Amino acid sequence: MMDWTDRHCRYFLRQVCSRARLYSEMITTGALIHGDVERHLGFSPAEHPVAVQLGGSDPQQLAQCAKLAERYGYDEINLNIGCPSERVQKGAFGACLMAEPELVSSCVRAIREEVRLPVTVKHRIGINDIESYPQFLPWCTRAQVLSRTPAEIVVSRRHIRRHGWEEALHTLLHEMVHQWQDEQGFAIDHGSSFRAKAREVGITPSARRRPSGSLRPRPPLYGSIQ
Repeated sequence: MMDWTDRHCRYFLRQVCSRARLYSEMITTGALIHGDVERHLGFSPAEHPVAVQLGGSDPQQLAQCAKLAERYGYDEINLNIGCPSERVQKGAFGACLMAEPELVSSCVRAIREEVRLPVTVKHRIGINDIESYPQFLPWCTRAQVLSRTPAEIVVSRRHIRRHGWEEALHTLLHEMVHQWQDEQGFAIDHGSSFRAKAREVGITPSARRRPSGSLRPRPPLYGSIQ
């Protein structure tokens, strides 16, 4: 979260929860290679577990910066390909990289070859009009296969500002049911397996958007649907 999750904010958030994984602001490769490394990467040991989020599109520069973060003691390297900012995308990184799975895989591979830390990728469930799990899965699979050293995938928020939290939660649960279908070997569609699991987790068993306020409250969900 640019201009928010600096070391002071993260230290405060650690007082709220002792176990949540914290993420740095997105730090560009240029800022680390040409700027003040200590200012960007320094943090308190109390922040652990904490991940550094890197922004860039040059595999070797990302690997170099990941190595710096590893030396500073971060617990995870996170590659940001989910930032929709036009300013960021003009710099050839952020969400625009979702259109280039080959380049993303090269970046992940270069980072994994340089560090021993977990490597994750932050992205959205799609770009432009491609915003569903069945459409996104081929991209994800291609990026993972090409990297040869698969990274964990971290899906960013979607449409919260545009449609509100309830709509975003419904969308997330909808796509997680598709993920569950894939993991269980079912066809990724809106057939009987989807409808049964959708009812189980409390969402409309269809692809239609629900009116705001129609979702019943549910506890937060993390990870995969069981």
